[in-house]
Amino acid sequence: MAEHELKPFILDLPNEILIAILEQVARHELVNPITPSLFVCRRFCQLGIPVQYKRLKLSSSKDVSRSKPRISELQRTLQENSGLGQYCRDLCICSNDADDSDSNDRNSGESHHGWDDGDWSDGDSDGNSDGNDADDSDADDSDPNNFPILRNIASSLPNVHSLEIDGGLGMDEGSYSAKNRDTWCLFRFCVAFMPSLRTVSLRGGMGGQLDVRELMDTLKGTSVRRLILHGFEVSDSPIHQWPSQEFGPSCINELDLELCNERPTVTACLLEWPEALTSLTFKNNCSGQKDMDLPALGSMLRKHKDSLVKLSIGSLASEGMGKLFDLSAFGAMEELELVMQQIVPNWPANFGENDYSSLLPPNLNILKVGIFGSDKDNYEHFRDGAGSWLRGYAKAAVRQKVPLQEIVLDVPVLARKRSRSPALFLWGRLDAPEFDQFWDAMDALEKDLRSMGIALTY
Repeated sequence: MAEHELKPFILDLPNEILIAILEQVARHELVNPITPSLFVCRRFCQLGIPVQYKRLKLSSSKDVSRSKPRISELQRTLQENSGLGQYCRDLCICSNDADDSDSNDRNSGESHHGWDDGDWSDGDSDGNSDGNDADDSDADDSDPNNFPILRNIASSLPNVHSLEIDGGLGMDEGSYSAKNRDTWCLFRFCVAFMPSLRTVSLRGGMGGQLDVRELMDTLKGTSVRRLILHGFEVSDSPIHQWPSQEFGPSCINELDLELCNERPTVTACLLEWPEALTSLTFKNNCSGQKDMDLPALGSMLRKHKDSLVKLSIGSLASEGMGKLFDLSAFGAMEELELVMQQIVPNWPANFGENDYSSLLPPNLNILKVGIFGSDKDNYEHFRDGAGSWLRGYAKAAVRQKVPLQEIVLDVPVLARKRSRSPALFLWGRLDAPEFDQFWDAMDALEKDLRSMGIALTY
């Protein structure tokens, strides 16, 4: 057989397709799965190394990376071949909020502190992750953290588009620990030295208060377009003393607030800050905040009625259930996500045409509704409850000539595949006889919506 006939067909593929394949391999759940492919041939090595550097996940603590190549090795590699840093697009820095005095007691194998986490590379240029400790002579052994090295590495990554800081930014009783002050300095350094930065994600880690004023000051004048805040106690003192105009307007157009515990004054300031929001995800912890309901949030969003394309709202204050806001003037909105219990807390619902109209932006394409919780009645009375409301909403959309194309229902994961197979769900089995009427009601709703030109997805 001729030699060319023995050549694997994959080697005949163009570079563009091979790179796409390697990127998919790099996203696999296994730890550093791309490494073996780098040894296939010179061509794979040349194409694969940039893929390894596309996503980097680093830790600010030395002890958590004992079994991985130290980041000082990555620092030396980038110093020897500065071109490798040009490939990095996503950078995640993990900084534990806990006091480092007990750092040696923490588990060094936790995936959220290590370098490799499936979708992230440790940046070893040779693809070598055999677990041997690298020489750490470049670091100060008396310093339990890696901040000086991280600053050096960050200065070698000019093309980062997405920056995530996981932990280390929170205050405890109004003050920062020494490590958290260093994390803020590193965050400011990254923002200043990464001109291509478009997305910033800050995660609360072990909690703590986030100083919104310091955050706004850090991002002032940058080209960041998306801001994600997750899991913070958001400080609002002295929030009333500094209007958001002091820092803006900001060019941020996508804002994600999830699992944060903040007061309405902070939310109002954050929503006033951007010049024109196109997307808002608001899924904060609003328990105990009776003033945070749909009308309050709607008034805060009025500034963005001509720009907001996507709006996703989770559960708000229980005191405000049943109170609606008016979205009829939000002409740019194409996608809306709401929680049914926030709109209609009790059945039967007395929902009129004006109520439907208030929740129908004139150019809406997709409505997402979270309906199902642990309440068994949501299933047993679906036809006369949520199903009836959705029919009324769809009919109102047709009458008002709103281009609604799809309604998406948030069904628990165990029921997502519309299967009657045995499964446990909180209070019973999904294959129980009473579920037959639920599935029949879903089938009937799907048929009715289809006759109106609207798809039902669940």
